[in-house]
Amino acid sequence: MNDQNIPDLNIMLAEDDDSTRQLLRNILSDAGCKVIAAESNGEDLWKVFNDHKKLHASFRKLHIVMLDISMPGKFDGLDVLKLIRAIDKDIYVVMVSGETEVKLVKEVIASGASGFIAKPFTPARIRGMINDYIKKTGNKG
Repeated sequence: MNDQNIPDLNIMLAEDDDSTRQLLRNILSDAGCKVIAAESNGEDLWKVFNDHKKLHASFRKLHIVMLDISMPGKFDGLDVLKLIRAIDKDIYVVMVSGETEVKLVKEVIASGASGFIAKPFTPARIRGMINDYIKKTGNKG
């Protein structure tokens, strides 16, 4: 069920923890968002993001990318953020992490993150992120 005033938004997310990834998918879906990719690592999300930019950007706008910072594999969330920013300065990218040291948060914001959500999070915090996106961009889906 779509929350009041929350539009249909297309979201990609990368989270290595299966239960957290499913929880995010459920919260976003319950808020009326469409999760168009939910990957378990940064490298797979980067591939999907690139494919989307090449193949679907003209008819399916991507609104938000959510990235866990610490993920196994070739790219962690910070790497993917930097790769995304190199080709897209405007996409709204929110970092999600249990690591909340001030130095790390400052680094992700300096690298171009649009926001930061600390774990553990609540459904209300995720809905707040969506509302922040709407306020900052004026985009309602």
